[in-house]
Amino acid sequence: MAAMSQTLENPDIIIQDSPDKWYFVKTFKKTTKAGFKTLLDVGVKKGDFKYSISIHQKSLNNILNKIKKAGDIIYPGRIKTSGANHSLFLLSPDSGKKSSDCR
Repeated sequence: MAAMSQTLENPDIIIQDSPDKWYFVKTFKKTTKAGFKTLLDVGVKKGDFKYSISIHQKSLNNILNKIKKAGDIIYPGRIKTSGANHSLFLLSPDSGKKSSDCR
C-alpha cells in the first residue's frame, strides 16, 4: 500500500492519455536485489470524481510506449510529445543517472 500511496502522492511523471484518463508513474529501488521496479497507476474521471482504478508493475518499455502514444506528459511540467522530436530521461531515484532515453 505504501508504494501505491507514493505513486499517487509523489509520481515521477503523469501521462495524460485522454481528458478523463491519466497514468501516474513512479520508479522504486528494489530492496531485495539490484535494480528498479516501476509502478503505473491508472486514474480516471467519472463525473465530478477522480478514481484510481488499477496499479501494476510495468516494464520501462511499456511506460515509454504509453508516453509515445498518449501525447502529453503533464507532470513535471507540460511536455507535448505528439508529433515532436523530443527526449525524455527517466531518472533512477537514488543517483539521478539516466535509465532510459525516449526519442
